Amino acid sequence: MQIQCVRALEQRSEVFGADTYRQRSLGHSTDSDTRQVAAGLLLSTPGAWVWSARLRRAEVNRIGRVPQPNQLLSRGPQLWWVGEGSVARPLLSGQLELALGLEHRRDDLTDASEPDPRGYLSWTQRF
Repeated sequence: MQIQCVRALEQRSEVFGADTYRQRSLGHSTDSDTRQVAAGLLLSTPGAWVWSARLRRAEVNRIGRVPQPNQLLSRGPQLWWVGEGSVARPLLSGQLELALGLEHRRDDLTDASEPDPRGYLSWTQRF
């Protein structure tokens, strides 16, 4: 009985590590060696216009100097800058929103940089 319990725990630890499942981090998509700082601003006017801005800086895989195949976001250390802004206003019993953003990633192993612009225009109506 005791031997079977120990073997079951060994098998479980092969799948579940300290904070991992199949060697992937649990919870947030970044793991424990990521440092992230974020700031945001939200402004609403009496006319129901809503303005928002966000800026985020993240150092991903700060400790890992070798490629990590089990990390989904980046195989090695990277520096990310993400800026986003949006404006929304009421329109035709719904809400019109315009959002723009730019994400810039720099890979510390290869020194490659990669900008990723994005944006959307949406109209939503609640019922």
